[in-house]
Amino acid sequence: MRLALVEVETYAAGAPLWRRLSNMAYRCTIAGQRVQYEPRLQGNPTITTTMGVGAYCRRSRDMVSVSDIKFVLSPEIYDWMDAVWIGRPIRILSGVSDIVPYDETVIESVGKVSAVATGEDGVVTIQATDLGASLDVALSTQVYPDTAAETVRGRPVPWQRGRTFSVEPVCEDTAARVYRVGTSNTDTLGVRVGGLDRTKVTGVPTTGQFQADLPNARFALGSDANSDVRADAAAPGWETYTTADLLKDVVTEVINANPLATEDGDPVRTEDGLLIVGDYEPDAVSMAPLDGLRAAAPWPVGYFAKDSVNRLDVLDEAVAGVHGWWSVRPDGRFVAGILRAPGATPAKRLDKTTVQSAPLKEIIPPAWRIRVEHSRNWSPATNLLEGLTDTAARSAQSAAGQVAEPYQDASVTLAQPRAEDLPLIRSFVNDAAAAIAVRDLYTAMWGVERRVYTVKEVTETPLSLDEDAFLDFESVHRPVKVWSRTITVGGSDVTYEVVG
Repeated sequence: MRLALVEVETYAAGAPLWRRLSNMAYRCTIAGQRVQYEPRLQGNPTITTTMGVGAYCRRSRDMVSVSDIKFVLSPEIYDWMDAVWIGRPIRILSGVSDIVPYDETVIESVGKVSAVATGEDGVVTIQATDLGASLDVALSTQVYPDTAAETVRGRPVPWQRGRTFSVEPVCEDTAARVYRVGTSNTDTLGVRVGGLDRTKVTGVPTTGQFQADLPNARFALGSDANSDVRADAAAPGWETYTTADLLKDVVTEVINANPLATEDGDPVRTEDGLLIVGDYEPDAVSMAPLDGLRAAAPWPVGYFAKDSVNRLDVLDEAVAGVHGWWSVRPDGRFVAGILRAPGATPAKRLDKTTVQSAPLKEIIPPAWRIRVEHSRNWSPATNLLEGLTDTAARSAQSAAGQVAEPYQDASVTLAQPRAEDLPLIRSFVNDAAAAIAVRDLYTAMWGVERRVYTVKEVTETPLSLDEDAFLDFESVHRPVKVWSRTITVGGSDVTYEVVG
């Protein structure tokens, strides 16, 4: 039997106080003293982790979930319930036995307590959320103050990254004709009024001109705007700014705004040089998986928002635009990658020696058409001046973006009547070659029928998310990829969802 250990940092008498629950008598050394804990857990917790994707790489928000944690409230610990539990850090650990040193236990999950309830039978039930909930906040962390112009007061300051086309800037000063395209350090490459280009100058602009203010992410027009104002903007380094960089910016802004709580004398757990406890920490965005995403999706991207946008939505759109995925690991680290078809070199063979069952859960029909958009017009022009006589230019400026050459094979529908015409994939990439590469990733995965299986295995070495395996059980013999995993802490039961 393996050790399952739950630790909750409650708050009592003005200070954090750790409560420890285990599935067996547990002995460890804390602050130089040998301590033994009584077995209090009822059942072993289970932790489910997913890649947050489903058929055709469509996003799901269910990334980490922990089963209810239950323990018996015996008389000697009645005072535990006088402490604050809600919103406090919780972590789940495992070990190979009840005498393993504390420093050698493995952190399986960290999160925050969301609910605590005591039943008539004296059993306390704890519910916890994963740290991904910290990302469920607005993208822009800055709003215009009360001293700003009345038209922008209280609104989000524009948020811009990479290179973006046809953004609708915020007019901060009508009289001085000053507009903003980003938070800071953003250049204005071009400006159009009613579809007609204004000339960029370094001095004071006059009629038909504009002057860029890169450090402050602003520009000024030399004459009044009598129609739609649109701008092309770019932050320094946009040529190498990829999806991985966008994800890192979106996540680290939240991390830096939510520093770790201290443990007040309790042992500090580290793993790979990163502090693991209770909340995000400055180094929580593990660079290794993001470096892998950067190498797999090296194409420059851009992003712009002037209204209130949720960070989770930005992350979802960003990875969908490169056929990718992102998730928050149970230990609290952000990970992301490209979703690829199952590979030819499996990490493990899932067969009858360890597998108990592998029923078919879902059949995903192939896609017969896949289209990817690039070079997005973030705010297509709707009021073009008559002076813009070029029909092609008028069409381009009013379009949402450009669509690369699609993949399509109508003959697939003959053999597969349920074959899908996928909705347009609105990528953040900025050229046709990148869009075609994204299209090919989608085609490799979804141009053929896929099947999803629920595999139950008994093992001490479970597969990780995104790992390849070969499912060889009863009548199923095919390469598969893990996109969901449920482990039993303190046990050997594992349940996967695999696609192949």
